[in-house]
Amino acid sequence: MASTQASEIRGFSDMFNYILSFFVTPTLSKDIDILCTGKWRENDEKRQKLERLINNEVTILTQHEEGEKQAQCAHALMSLQGLLPTEENEDSDDEELYLYLGAGRGSTQFTITNIDGIVIDSINVETGYPKSGSPNIALLRECVNEININYGKRIKFILGFDSLFHVLKKKCPVVPDSGDLPTDVTTTGSDFSELGYLTDLYSDVPMLVVRNFRMKDGTMRKITFATGTKLLIDLGTGNANLVDPYTGRQIKTIELSNDWMTNDGSLKNIADNIKELMAVAKTYTSTNA
Repeated sequence: MASTQASEIRGFSDMFNYILSFFVTPTLSKDIDILCTGKWRENDEKRQKLERLINNEVTILTQHEEGEKQAQCAHALMSLQGLLPTEENEDSDDEELYLYLGAGRGSTQFTITNIDGIVIDSINVETGYPKSGSPNIALLRECVNEININYGKRIKFILGFDSLFHVLKKKCPVVPDSGDLPTDVTTTGSDFSELGYLTDLYSDVPMLVVRNFRMKDGTMRKITFATGTKLLIDLGTGNANLVDPYTGRQIKTIELSNDWMTNDGSLKNIADNIKELMAVAKTYTSTNA
């Protein structure tokens, strides 16, 4: 009888603390950087609840920051691979520009850089490639039309990544996942017409679509917004990823419940998912120099 009563008391205490966590502002730790993107930007109440459930800060990465950091990472890697020129074309009156296109389940980033990797412009929209449903192609077309009006033929190279890889991998000549990144670009926008926007306006422009890829020096890389030397968690609309910023590689990925925006039970599951990633981070040893 005493054992039963003690169990009931512990159960009541756990439930009370769980409910209380939504009304009391705790002092949060920062055992690991957790950066959230996509639909988390629109659901700050859920983000704050998640912080309390895991007792760790969850920081919003703005869409501009996400696109800019990804583009700078991509530009640096493409330059290292020898796919971009190292100096301006003196015979051209216009500055050559490069377009980096990243998308997740809840957002898409178009970022334009110059030859030095400096961001010239970014156009970001809150539509991506959801697991169920379709992206707003009309809105994406509007963005591309704006880019074409402003920059036209100055765009000399296009790189697509993240969700674009999954959208195009079955019908278009993407760089195979974990395959070798070429040292010469032989594909153009016309090879990726399945995208439904952009490629008709830039049909002759060299274009690649990638996910994980091997550089010519043998290292595996992935386009990322992660910087620094410590592991971090990339919390998107549909996935939570433990990321090594040195390579951009996802050490562990966990798919999130689709209904976390409306279901607190699913939010609790996500908290458990993130705790699992945090535990992996504590025991992970990088093999990179």
